[in-house]
Amino acid sequence: ALFFTNMASAQDLSSPHHARKTGKAARLTSNMKPGLYHDCFIAPYTQYTQCLASMGPKLTTTPDTENESVGVFGWIKTRADRRASMTSKSSKDKTAVQNYIRLFEPLVIRALKQYTVSSCVVLQQQVLHLLAQLVQLRVNYCLLDSDQIFLNFVIKQFEYLEEGLVKGYEVLIPHIFNFLVLLSYERFHSKPVIAMPKIIQLCDGIMASGQQASTHIVPALKPLVHDLFILRANNKSESAKELDTQREVVVSMLLRLIHYSQVLEMFTAVLQQAHRENE
Repeated sequence: ALFFTNMASAQDLSSPHHARKTGKAARLTSNMKPGLYHDCFIAPYTQYTQCLASMGPKLTTTPDTENESVGVFGWIKTRADRRASMTSKSSKDKTAVQNYIRLFEPLVIRALKQYTVSSCVVLQQQVLHLLAQLVQLRVNYCLLDSDQIFLNFVIKQFEYLEEGLVKGYEVLIPHIFNFLVLLSYERFHSKPVIAMPKIIQLCDGIMASGQQASTHIVPALKPLVHDLFILRANNKSESAKELDTQREVVVSMLLRLIHYSQVLEMFTAVLQQAHRENE
């Protein structure tokens, strides 16, 4: 009797009328909007668990780190150790690059000698480009030219440039001045290898020689303008008064050549830099 009573109760519970009641309750529950408890606890907790699940592979520990720390702290320590190893690797890579550059030292010295004994403008241009790249890579130029024999030879070339004795030397002018500007940052016995006033004087000498402005003077001014008005603008160690004096001399040279379109472009850069400094 008990068995049949339970079966009857089961039939009552599975009747269509009861199913309709259950469906109505479910609909009422589904229509309810999330309350304050859901917004403050359920939703943040769900997002937190999903975030941990997505970071699961990163937060897992290996047998090597089980003895130290686990979970998030273990992951942080792993990242710190990895950064330290990368730093040591970077220093090793830097040493390897320095050793690699030293392999080219005999070749560079050979190039310096070829520059002084050759009259090929293309070869001299390539040597100047090579030296400029090495100086930009922080190679100590004084170790390559400790007696400044090469530098004095380059400065001696300006006599031929001013007199126009060698054809095609205008190709060298921008490379020579770019090289000299880079050397103005190098130190030899706590003094610049070549001072910026000396470079400006060399440029002014070409202008006074009466050489063609478009091929000789304008290419010489470009490295000077870029260095004095753009690069040295953010150099706090530079004397402000000395820098202003050098800029005034270069601006006066630009004004004498203002009718050239390339000079107008350089003068525009000068005015833009002056506007930024006055802001």
